[in-house]
Amino acid sequence: MPKFCIHEQHAGVCEKTGGYCSEGPCPYEEMVDYAPVVHGRWQSYESSRYVGADDKGNPKYRNIRIYYCSQCGHCSIIRTKGCPNCRAKMDKEETNELDKREG
Repeated sequence: MPKFCIHEQHAGVCEKTGGYCSEGPCPYEEMVDYAPVVHGRWQSYESSRYVGADDKGNPKYRNIRIYYCSQCGHCSIIRTKGCPNCRAKMDKEETNELDKREG
């Protein structure tokens, strides 16, 4: 497995020597393997949320879908391709508790 400098944000300029870095692995830094890709899925449930008041002052509620990461539990109302918290790649099928019911 290829190894690369853990400080690769230097954009081509070596932080140690100040010169242009055209080589692959940096001889001046600690080498690490690529991090393993974590796979997960968005699980979801529906929730009623307060969105304001109508013209008469009565509270208005709206049903929204809440998604949470199967790896770390991070909640979001936006379903993205990856979890912003644990960086799990969301390529598994979405499930929720209602899908598991038999009937």
